[in-house]
Amino acid sequence: MAKEYIIGIDLGNTFSSVSVWREDNVIIIPNDYSNRITPSYVAFTESEILVGDAAKIQSISNCRNTVFDIHRLIGRDFDHYDIQYGMKYWPFNIVKKNNEIRICVNYKWVDREYTPEEILSFLLNKMKKTAETFLGVHVKKVVVALPIDFNISQYEAVKKAALLARLNIIRIVNSPTAAAITYGLRMKVTEKQNILVFDFGGGTCSASLITLDKGIFKVKAVVGNNNIGGRDLDDRLVNHFAQKYKKKNRQSQSMGDLCRLRTNCERAKIILSNFDHVHIDSFLYDIEKNNFNKTTCSLCNSTDDLSQYSLDRDEFEKLNDDLFYSVMKLIKKVIDDAKIIKSQVHEIVLVGGSTRIPIIQDMIKKLFNGKDLIVSINPDEAAAHGAAVQATILSGNTSERIKDILIHDVNASPFNIMTSDDVITPFIERNTVIPIKKSKTFKIRINGSRQTNISNYLDRTPDKRAVPIKIYEGESYHCLIGEFELPISRNTTDIEVTFDLSFNFKLKVSAVDNQRRINKKHIIINY
Repeated sequence: MAKEYIIGIDLGNTFSSVSVWREDNVIIIPNDYSNRITPSYVAFTESEILVGDAAKIQSISNCRNTVFDIHRLIGRDFDHYDIQYGMKYWPFNIVKKNNEIRICVNYKWVDREYTPEEILSFLLNKMKKTAETFLGVHVKKVVVALPIDFNISQYEAVKKAALLARLNIIRIVNSPTAAAITYGLRMKVTEKQNILVFDFGGGTCSASLITLDKGIFKVKAVVGNNNIGGRDLDDRLVNHFAQKYKKKNRQSQSMGDLCRLRTNCERAKIILSNFDHVHIDSFLYDIEKNNFNKTTCSLCNSTDDLSQYSLDRDEFEKLNDDLFYSVMKLIKKVIDDAKIIKSQVHEIVLVGGSTRIPIIQDMIKKLFNGKDLIVSINPDEAAAHGAAVQATILSGNTSERIKDILIHDVNASPFNIMTSDDVITPFIERNTVIPIKKSKTFKIRINGSRQTNISNYLDRTPDKRAVPIKIYEGESYHCLIGEFELPISRNTTDIEVTFDLSFNFKLKVSAVDNQRRINKKHIIINY
């Protein structure tokens, strides 16, 4: 009988990777291009669907049918800020259908619409097949590493995508927590340490403060921002050079030109991590007209190179200085939330490709008075490595290397209930260790009577004997994620509400009439 493997997948906005525990070690599995990380790109052509390297390679020539930025797409409704902002830069078309997102592409000469979950399922299926080719067996189960600032709708979208790819997600682990596991194994930590894990990827940015003590990883605080990522740095450069081109040539670039410009801005950002100066070429080839513009760049063998611009590291930093300072605020906040001081942070682990940017490393070092950063762990692979460790633990592996590992993760977003007078009242606070089951008794307010502590009351529906239960997620922005009504008896004065949050961020909310315990009702969110 073939051995059953549980794989780990780091599902990144720019790149994804797949891993497995084999022969008492983690292996990051190379893809069909022999690369250990796979671009999170999906493309549609006249003959096939391309995923990963193949999709990204042809993204310039087929930009309208190449989908990326998957973290910004899943679990969102059409009017969400991330969608409206992304539509300014995405070459592919987004439409609204019942306030949901549909991605429009041309596949096999037919215009088609796909949900973000379907697009993500193609990527997950690619990672699954990469693992199956390497292992020589079918894979059904997976541990997925995701950004800490994902909300419950995004977790649900990832689970739906996994089911479409015929994968069962047995555990979701926060990417920084997975990276901390990698650090703990690689560095063979024996004494209690406070580890700051800073994760700056393509689509999100987060900071986690984790205490490691004899194999026990206890997350003390997490802070994230899904509006800051390497992609946002690229957008700044694209906008900067597009405006320069428009001013100099008195015309805007075509969508094909902008796709070329984006590709080169991304390359320039990477080059500036090692060099002080770089040239930007916008590749003025007009896809829609299928010819070269009159003013072409040097790569088109032109003598009049108006499209080539230069960028130095200082200018790059000035264009993005507000984003970099926002990043530092996250680090300061996670330290405050963990209720420690900077000197109590023993090690700083960097995760995500954007942490290679020199000013990011310099600002972190300065914040911690010149403290050295852990750069010996590959930031592109740290989360995938930790996901594989979590996977093998859940499989029952009793290896000496991992037998003492225990993980106490937390929720990054609070869950709330609407009490009387439409007051949003916290129920499960942010940074609560999961799983968590918490109950609270609420009194019933009738006919809008005045009460001193309104957060302890729920209103009865005026025209019937029922109490509406409305569940919200979020801290500064409250998003309704579920609701139901609990029938109550005539003499009921209070009800008990219970929130039950699992490891995989499945939330079950139940309510019971304390007068007649047979009156019960519940809702499951992110099942």
